Amino acid sequence: MGDEIVVIEGDGIGREVVPAAVDVLKAFDLDFEFVAADAGDATKESTGEALERFRRDLKETYRASTLDDYRYVATRTPGLRFGRAHATAAKRETASGVTVDEIQVTVVPYSTRPRPQPSDGFRNAVQEHLDRNRLVTDVVRVVAPEYVTVGGTMVVSAVPGYTDADVIRDVQSELSTYLHPLSGYDGSGWPFGQLIYTTAIGEIVETLPGVRAVVELGLTAGGEAELDEYGNIQLPEAALPTLVEDDLTIAVTSEGTGGDHR
Repeated sequence: MGDEIVVIEGDGIGREVVPAAVDVLKAFDLDFEFVAADAGDATKESTGEALERFRRDLKETYRASTLDDYRYVATRTPGLRFGRAHATAAKRETASGVTVDEIQVTVVPYSTRPRPQPSDGFRNAVQEHLDRNRLVTDVVRVVAPEYVTVGGTMVVSAVPGYTDADVIRDVQSELSTYLHPLSGYDGSGWPFGQLIYTTAIGEIVETLPGVRAVVELGLTAGGEAELDEYGNIQLPEAALPTLVEDDLTIAVTSEGTGGDHR
């Protein structure tokens, strides 16, 4: 195949000129392929096509203005394999002692580790992407996630036939999975700042085949997390939990039918 010549007739005055030029070129018996293309009204979208494109564009965020916009735009940073992001309104005191309002975007990269942490390059890439897409008046800062260590004490009644070691291993594994920042909770990762209910932890453990019942349960938390009057863990707004197996003491008994672990 030789070279191609694109033939655009147009839709205005002198439409006969292009066909005449094609006839002249063909008379030279040159190795050209003539490819027809449209111009003018023939290239316009139909009304239906334009409306469909408009609907698609409405769903696409081009400029961040809300907290959810910033979360969404952060996860669309080119070249990064993202886990999750979270945006909050915060205040920060500068080196000169001035308090400024800012949007704090917490970023979690994809990782199989229990506490995924973004590298400096990861955070800088997200920062540059958000700076290009933020409102001029917004101050945006990209930060690494804050992890709250979770531990506690637990007494569980084992089902006959299961060893203490099997039960302890299964409890630790199940809770690590349940509290995981990327795949825990409902499968999409533990929600940022979500309260950790003692009752929910007990119910999760009691679903295990080797556990008859949770007899006693008390949780502990590190960092800035607090326990409420029922022993539930109150995470800071942008924090995520991580189970520390060395901080979780599990005792296994063959007796007991359960108790109040609210």
